[in-house]
Amino acid sequence: QATGQAWQVLGQTLAAETAVTLAAGTYKAVDCFQQAVKIYQENQLFLPLAYTYKAWSQYERAQGNHSLAQSLWQKADRLFIE
Repeated sequence: QATGQAWQVLGQTLAAETAVTLAAGTYKAVDCFQQAVKIYQENQLFLPLAYTYKAWSQYERAQGNHSLAQSLWQKADRLFIE
């Protein structure tokens, strides 16, 4: 869970930056959110997954990607309801 949370926080941090280079490569915010989602899905950690979708949705809305933001928000909402 900590690894997923680290990816989510890094994604949120990169919303104000272009990218970050780590030992494993260069990552943009979307890459970090995708990594967090993958980890949470694989481990069936649904509450952190919902928070990641919510954060990713906020990022996409700020980028002007309103349809993707809405889709991610709906995924988060479904998980919060379950």
